[in-house]
Amino acid sequence: MNILMTGGTGFIGGKLIEKLVEEGNHVYVLTRHPKYHQDTEYVSFISYQFPIKRLPFIHAMINLAGESLFGYWSPKKK
Repeated sequence: MNILMTGGTGFIGGKLIEKLVEEGNHVYVLTRHPKYHQDTEYVSFISYQFPIKRLPFIHAMINLAGESLFGYWSPKKK
C-alpha cells in the first residue's frame, strides 16, 4: 500500500513508519524540511509544495501533525 503521512518525523510517526515498512508499505512523509531526511526504498520525504499529481495512488492517509506530546501541560500549551 501507498500511505501518505503527516507528522512522520516525530516520535510516534517514526515508530509507526518502521512498522508500516516492515509490513511492506511505501510511506510518503509530508514534511516542511524534506532535505533534512534521507529517502529509502520504502520511505519518501516530500514537501508541501510537491505536485500531488506526481504521487502514485494513495491508499491511506495518517495525520499525526500537531503539538508535541512532550513537555509540561501549561495553560499556554493547552
